[in-house]
Amino acid sequence: TTVNLPSIVLVDEVIQRQVQFRLVNHMPNSLWLNGLQGQGIEPLSPWLQTGDSAWQEEGWLSDWTVWQPWRISQAGFWQVEAQDIWVFNPRTWQVTHIQLPAHSGWAIPLWLWRSVQAFLLLVFLLFSYLFIQWSRCWLKRRHYRQAIERCADAAQLYHLMVQMWQLKPDIPLAHQALPLPIYQSLVELENQLFSSEVLYNEMFEQIKARLALQYRCYSC
Repeated sequence: TTVNLPSIVLVDEVIQRQVQFRLVNHMPNSLWLNGLQGQGIEPLSPWLQTGDSAWQEEGWLSDWTVWQPWRISQAGFWQVEAQDIWVFNPRTWQVTHIQLPAHSGWAIPLWLWRSVQAFLLLVFLLFSYLFIQWSRCWLKRRHYRQAIERCADAAQLYHLMVQMWQLKPDIPLAHQALPLPIYQSLVELENQLFSSEVLYNEMFEQIKARLALQYRCYSC
């Protein structure tokens, strides 16, 4: 059995494959396997191995675990070739062929990996900043719209517009609000406020509804 092996690694990183054997009525002091062969790898030795034997109904069972480590020696494509293992069965006097499959992947230098991490971090920080700015703008405009909806008459709406758009109450809105996107609504509001009509009427409701629909024009 083999453990899951990575396909993308760093140069000089050590990878190991774990192989498990179960031997019946055979208790060796150690196991010998052929050396690893491949491209862009450096086999490491000695291999670590552990064994344990126990008596069961079918006889003595010897369980062995072998770790085969190797180091990635260069950037780019690397591959560990398939490994042939020949096992002699003393019961049948036959030799069984086992082949551990090949494994390949790609290796990248550490500096390149750090550069990718730094780039991803910058992208994350940029998106976080944009999300925070968008959230603040959304909350600010939502508060602006709610304040408009709470106005009970033209006087309250006028003072709200002066405060929120940082206008001067002693200067007519028609003179100072010309660059604003809601200029026409402000002029109509000012005309109603200084006319002889009541502060709460159908015109006020129309101006109020129009300003509420134009809440996205409010600067963040």
